Amino acid sequence: TAIVIELVSGLENLLPDGWFALWRDFTWPLGLGLVFVSAGVAHFGVKQAFINIVPPRGTWGGLFNVPTPGAEALGLTYEEYHCYWTGIAEFAGGLLLILSGYGLVDIPVEIPAALLGLLVVAVTPANIYMFTHDVEMGEGVPPIPYPWGHVGRGVAQMVLLALFWKLAVP
Repeated sequence: TAIVIELVSGLENLLPDGWFALWRDFTWPLGLGLVFVSAGVAHFGVKQAFINIVPPRGTWGGLFNVPTPGAEALGLTYEEYHCYWTGIAEFAGGLLLILSGYGLVDIPVEIPAALLGLLVVAVTPANIYMFTHDVEMGEGVPPIPYPWGHVGRGVAQMVLLALFWKLAVP
């Protein structure tokens, strides 16, 4: 991620004054926001695909055991709980990024960008689990070729983190 941040910063230095900021401020919130709104909706539309990639409790020798406060009261399994909260967070974060990016809410764009960056970090275990266990999302979702498809997913995640960093810390 640090390398991608440096590459993007290098591009920023190459462009004439103001061009990078214009590109960042007027296109990134909409593009990234739509990606996350769509992903959030997908958590409910094809929920089994996302449930399949939630690392089970105890994965990696018991290291993975993320709490699920209120899951039992809601009648949700461990996997459903994590699928739903991340879907809601992606949808809301993407929407907030779009609205703040265009000045439709009085929240600096840096806040939703930072929150979505933290969300990307929070879902990293699902991506690592897909790679370490070659998990497929399931019916209707093409399998990711092992190992290079997972490497591509990891690189895409690094790019997302770098873009959110540049939005959150201009």
